[in-house]
Amino acid sequence: MRLPLPHVERTKSSMTKKATEVTIEIGNFKRDITLPAVLINQEATVAKLVKKTTEITYSTTTARR
Repeated sequence: MRLPLPHVERTKSSMTKKATEVTIEIGNFKRDITLPAVLINQEATVAKLVKKTTEITYSTTTARR
């Protein structure tokens, strides 16, 4: 999953997954994003900033519950 986030410093942002949504917080700004069905049972394994875009890689195995 790729999220364009220009002008955002990695140290000032956080992401949390709850059920079917990812919550992104940047300073006082907060946004909930509904995950596509294919990612709901996957576990995020890597999040990195690449050319002003946050790239989140999910595992190919289902996440533990």
